[in-house]
Amino acid sequence: MTCTHSRKCSHISVAFLGDYNNITISRNDIYIQKLIGGLMKDVPYILYDEEGVAKLCRGAYLLSDNGYLSQTIFMCPWKTPTSRQELLWSEWLESVRKDVECFFALIKARWWYLRNGIRFTVQPLSKMRSEVLPFFTTC
Repeated sequence: MTCTHSRKCSHISVAFLGDYNNITISRNDIYIQKLIGGLMKDVPYILYDEEGVAKLCRGAYLLSDNGYLSQTIFMCPWKTPTSRQELLWSEWLESVRKDVECFFALIKARWWYLRNGIRFTVQPLSKMRSEVLPFFTTC
């Protein structure tokens, strides 16, 4: 799931089995692959250096934990910070990532099925109960 800091959803991936890890998911997720391929390479943003001087940059990054591939698209916290700046960066990044956790909580509150699971036997989609179908078409 990918969202902005204002909790606007930009992508929800297809379902992956529960035993898939983040690396496997990122290798197979279409949105992540499009970002790696340059989907948002022209999006402008401003960075400030230590003296407060602004610099215009372009591109997009995904804020993530350390469970993903080491690719330039992912901004991860330091595994073992060696300076105060690295420690502060890691703490700040972990704090900012709470936006997606809050968004996921909102989604779970909205769709009961995400919190409690769906109980059904394997059967053709045409025979599934009607209240389960909107879940699959919405997400």
